[in-house]
Amino acid sequence: MSRIASPGFGLGLRAAHYNDILAAPCAVDWFEILSENYMVPVGKPLAMLDAIRRDYPIAMHGVSMSVGSAQGPDITYLKQLKQLATVVACTSDAPQTAPFAPFSFAFPRRLHCDQAVDTPT
Repeated sequence: MSRIASPGFGLGLRAAHYNDILAAPCAVDWFEILSENYMVPVGKPLAMLDAIRRDYPIAMHGVSMSVGSAQGPDITYLKQLKQLATVVACTSDAPQTAPFAPFSFAFPRRLHCDQAVDTPT
């Protein structure tokens, strides 16, 4: 039986830690971002992400795709996510994340949960 290689140690990227991460090397192999926090056209979040991604692989984790909603996927959201993926230029060095299909939108409002809610079957 073959073993899957460890993706190393990753850590969630938080705004409160930007300066510390940029000031000195961190003992992490990669950072994970919540995609929605960086789906903005310009500003400090993107500037910090750009600086940090030069030294660390970035794994994207979206929490608002809601592919299981009755309304279907939000095309605007998907376009913004694609743009962010282009900016981040995710590499194979960062593990792939979110192997689930969260249900986060129930017409007419978006649900905000601390944990992903499985898609109803």
